[in-house]
Amino acid sequence: MFEEKAILGEGPVWSAGDSVLWWVDPRSPSINCLNPQTGKNRPWTMPDWIGSVAPARSGLICATRTGFARFEPRSGKLTKIVDVLSAPDLRLNDGKCDPQGRFWAGSLDGMREGPNGRLFRLDEALTVDEQPFGYTVYNGTAWNVEGTFMYTADSWRRQIYRHAFDGERGQVSAPENFATIDDASGVPDGAAIDAEDHLWSVHFDGWRITRYTPSGRVDRVIHLPVQRPTSCAFGGDKLDTLFVTSARVRLTDRELREQPLAGAVFALDVGISGHPVQPFAG
Repeated sequence: MFEEKAILGEGPVWSAGDSVLWWVDPRSPSINCLNPQTGKNRPWTMPDWIGSVAPARSGLICATRTGFARFEPRSGKLTKIVDVLSAPDLRLNDGKCDPQGRFWAGSLDGMREGPNGRLFRLDEALTVDEQPFGYTVYNGTAWNVEGTFMYTADSWRRQIYRHAFDGERGQVSAPENFATIDDASGVPDGAAIDAEDHLWSVHFDGWRITRYTPSGRVDRVIHLPVQRPTSCAFGGDKLDTLFVTSARVRLTDRELREQPLAGAVFALDVGISGHPVQPFAG
């Protein structure tokens, strides 16, 4: 466990090339690099919201408030690639690379007025394709081991979806219901796939992580000492550590006293290895 005290820790992704965990704090806002061997975390302050990142051949690909950008850690420079959003209440949120190395990120409606968010695909050539599916609060990007299904979630609707996925063309089918989260269990946030093709979904406001079978059945629940875990990623040399980010955003002073680890990054041994996530191909 690493006591980082993030406002809204999010988007962990393991970089196998340099054995570090990248994660973001959109509310800070910052991009962070955690070295689990040394326990040291290096933050870079960003000019605005960063929803998620992915390792790339050069630096990181980022989902920003309005679009996509490239971040170079050596210089600390953030360079815009393209804007995809213009409405002031929309911003890009969770994102991840598919097995072919394309970066997918979805948007959320900050006013929660309806499914105004969309899913976007950034290709190797830095061109963007917009999907027609609507989300109020997009989250939960993941692919199954064979790369034939893509998972997404709408936190506002308490819904996890599964889409048929065509990796060759980078196309997804319309979402089908995979799991519905009850009121007492929080809302689905970030997700990861393990080597046995099970989906790990973090429940914001639910104090837990749930492991789902490929059929959508609850296989296992891990309770956490924080109310607002946010996302997860498998990492470590053998991908046998489940890293979990968390938040202290909108918690009262009393709740923060009762949850001194809120905002920390947890490192869990869950007895199963993860499936590797591809870096961006561009």
